[in-house]
Amino acid sequence: MAGIVPVVWILIFVARMILAQAEKQPSMQRRVFTGNGTQSTRLTLGACLYFVCLLFPLSFFVSVLVGDWLDDFEVGLAVFVFCMVGLFQLPHWLAWRVLGPAGWLRSARLSLRLACFVEKSDRRGALQFLQAAYGQGWQPGVGPVTLWTVFALAIQAEREEEPARADLVLEGIQRIGRIPYATLRKRGLELLAWPAIERGEWMRAFYRLETGRGRGVRLLWRIAEAHQPIARPPSVLSLWLAWLLAPERRRSLPYVRAALIARKEEAPAAIPAAPETPAETGTVWLRHLRLLERGAAGRPVRTAELEALAEDWGEILDGAGHARLLSRGLELGAQGVAQAAEAFRESVIEELKVLANLAEGPWSAGEGGLSGVVRAGQVEGILRNLERETEGFPATGALGRELDPPLVELDRWYRFRSGFERLRAAGGHEALQTAWFNGLRYVACNWGVDLGKRYPGEAALACREMHLWSASLASELGDEQISALSSSNALRV
Repeated sequence: MAGIVPVVWILIFVARMILAQAEKQPSMQRRVFTGNGTQSTRLTLGACLYFVCLLFPLSFFVSVLVGDWLDDFEVGLAVFVFCMVGLFQLPHWLAWRVLGPAGWLRSARLSLRLACFVEKSDRRGALQFLQAAYGQGWQPGVGPVTLWTVFALAIQAEREEEPARADLVLEGIQRIGRIPYATLRKRGLELLAWPAIERGEWMRAFYRLETGRGRGVRLLWRIAEAHQPIARPPSVLSLWLAWLLAPERRRSLPYVRAALIARKEEAPAAIPAAPETPAETGTVWLRHLRLLERGAAGRPVRTAELEALAEDWGEILDGAGHARLLSRGLELGAQGVAQAAEAFRESVIEELKVLANLAEGPWSAGEGGLSGVVRAGQVEGILRNLERETEGFPATGALGRELDPPLVELDRWYRFRSGFERLRAAGGHEALQTAWFNGLRYVACNWGVDLGKRYPGEAALACREMHLWSASLASELGDEQISALSSSNALRV
């Protein structure tokens, strides 16, 4: 009978820890992370059944067998604790480290359904995040907005090769403070950092790993650190030790070797990945076709590449280059040379404007020349896309469209916000201020308000992020009315 007392005390301690963790969540976060949006569900029925029917009986049975066999109570107690911890973590480990990366999505989903979760909405969110991370064709759907589903939006943005939008999503996640779920602090941030590591975007990788933890996060941090010009780069021993302890060693080995070379050189060594701004080589025709191909394939187009291409086309189609075209046409005896040259110039500009609508990054040239024409076209295209949202949130305050489920609306809002950042890069503060006071201020302010009225519990996290961004941007642009209103709305969520 005395041998049961330590076991009972361990169970009481575990229960107190779980309840204390639930009590630490502020009221706002408790509404966000649960399924019904009003109060914490504490332990789900599945978690209780898993603990009572499988976890505790199996651990107790194994510990009794081992303790009787060795005639040692301390060993039996150690086996009991080991089995409790192991069985608690096993379904999660199988889903995120074995079955998911191997592509066995159905088995991974089954493993998560058998796993123990504290909140009812956690299991639904984890299943959606699993589908977004390892499945194909995941799209946001019904259900509450939780950290799991917001992480899924970041993964989707990376899948669509929009890393800037993924950074915006992660920025909203990190604004709430410490990520409360170990799986997201570990595997979630790893999945977001890997694309940046593969592209060689070391500062972006640093930013995404900043609040992470775990063996995989530690290794990726060391790899990115080795490529930075810092006074004390990571040692060879620390790199290899981090690699030995981390998961996915086969995948990370080439990057560890490249990091070891980079730390010995003044400049970062070549790595098996594309640089942050790929340098296109070849004639202006070939570079033009390559950019069109990349844009058609949905791959990112850098503004620096587009600007360089536009300047080279300007040398060919304007000024002395234009005169050479006319002269060559007259030498060949062609008819309507001037009209043909002008039509060709217009077609090139139209194609560059199409690429400009896909380009990311700031412009460095002025307003003149062919690059200035293309830049103006990019600003016009971004404004056109942003102003489409004013149809749903007109200045009168009446909602102009039916709202989708909260997660779908949040995904649409992040695309809207990404357009604002692209407008900032393309047109600067003046273009941003013009667009804001021409009607987009009502969209930014009312989106979170209307979504909160339609889904008062499920959209709490989304509404808070919308209000905070609206208040920040309004303050930056000198709109004190919207800034005060959005700040007040954020405090009410």
